[in-house]
Amino acid sequence: KANFTRYILLLSVFQHFSSVARSDPNPWKQWTCDELTPNLCDLQVETGTLVLRSIPVKYWRYTRQSEDSFNNESTISIPIIAVHGGPSWPHDYMLPLKQLACRGTEVIFYDQAGCGESVPEERGGAPVSPSDHPHLLDTSYYSEEELPALIDHWGLDAYHVLGSSWGTILAQLFALNADKERITTGGRRRRRRRLQSLVLSGPLSDAQSYIAAQMGSCRGE
Repeated sequence: KANFTRYILLLSVFQHFSSVARSDPNPWKQWTCDELTPNLCDLQVETGTLVLRSIPVKYWRYTRQSEDSFNNESTISIPIIAVHGGPSWPHDYMLPLKQLACRGTEVIFYDQAGCGESVPEERGGAPVSPSDHPHLLDTSYYSEEELPALIDHWGLDAYHVLGSSWGTILAQLFALNADKERITTGGRRRRRRRLQSLVLSGPLSDAQSYIAAQMGSCRGE
């Protein structure tokens, strides 16, 4: 069954590129990540921005548009937030994850401030200087200010976080330091965690251990 599913997916990708090649007089141009991952169901995307420290942070929220054959599959009702790698990469390479929306969950991508489509606006045509935004070199900004602000902006009561590469550092810092909400129950204030799970792809938790794992005492080991 798994092999058959992979065969159908590869066939759909081949058919997609064949149709592009037939309709485009110059088909061998540089494809976008979105074009490389044709939708497996009808998806709709909501885009928006949240201005933080004068920088518009752009996001994309993918959901299933209509009822289809995926209804018979297991569903995930809690949104998934994708935290991209880099630093300085955009979210585009993670777009294949949007297919999870076909199973009923919302998948949210965003470009971290200073990356992709979340860039500072030039003032009077002058180039943007890193000295104008020193917080962009601070991991605590991304993990303890930007991501929590976005989650509050989206109005999420529960969510999963998936971090990739550099994004795993931010995801871990977020889980440790920022995923908390003060609520009052029975006259007592307590903290409630909204994070349901943390998925780390290519994680980095200890820089020294990571460096040691990449290379032994002799080059190439």
